[in-house]
Amino acid sequence: MPDELSLVGRVQRTLQNNSVMSSYYRYLYQYFNPNITGYTLVFMMPPHLSGLDGNFASNFANQTSVNANVLSTFIDHTQSSQILTFAAHEHTPPQSQVSTAQINQRTGALPYATDVTSTENCNITYVDDMNCSIYLYHLLWVEYIRAIADGAYYDHFGGGWTPIKPGDEYLTPGNSRFMTLDYISSIYTVKYMPDLQTITYIGKSIGCIPTSLPSSELVGNKTSNELAMLNFSYTISAFREYVNTNNMNSWIYAELQALLSAYNITSLNII
Repeated sequence: MPDELSLVGRVQRTLQNNSVMSSYYRYLYQYFNPNITGYTLVFMMPPHLSGLDGNFASNFANQTSVNANVLSTFIDHTQSSQILTFAAHEHTPPQSQVSTAQINQRTGALPYATDVTSTENCNITYVDDMNCSIYLYHLLWVEYIRAIADGAYYDHFGGGWTPIKPGDEYLTPGNSRFMTLDYISSIYTVKYMPDLQTITYIGKSIGCIPTSLPSSELVGNKTSNELAMLNFSYTISAFREYVNTNNMNSWIYAELQALLSAYNITSLNII
């Protein structure tokens, strides 16, 4: 069918002298499609947990009655920072917000910006497997924080308490990691075009720490056998966003691209 006889051709010819409606039509049917608007993935770069050692791993495995090989896999990926999570079913990222104040005068109140901050929480709902792998990972994370906060963990094999501390790079002046926390992570919210190649949006949550373990969701309803949908809440220290239509915060895009290049996703044990 010749283009001038097609529905698209007729609409374009009808609207050729109406720039407003022509732009609206192009926006509605070319740049926005209600059926395919892209895909969103969540990448988690886990904490370093630099103080983990074989004894802590063995004790943790013994206390939680998990397979030691499964646990060692998590520890290996944790210490090499190679876990990327695709199991996120729903994600509520933080929000950037502008704080304002007002100058009150007889002619009216003039608002002005005082600070730009971000909300301190984000939530991710994961679909867990029959081995409770995601819950296990977060449990290890929380137990490590408990051990670091106490300065020791209870050694069920040797008896008594065993001191634990972060790796030397976190305690050595002059090191780039000095005085930082080895149990915080970063979470990237990445929106792709339908081609799954072009990135249109990245939100980076920085300094993420889990605030609770969803034990009730893990147990579930005793009257039904359902997928374990685990909602984890994280507190964060900062949130930054990048959109590909400008170069604002383009360091986030460069950082993510370097991350994806450095780690071959297909070779990782994805959780």
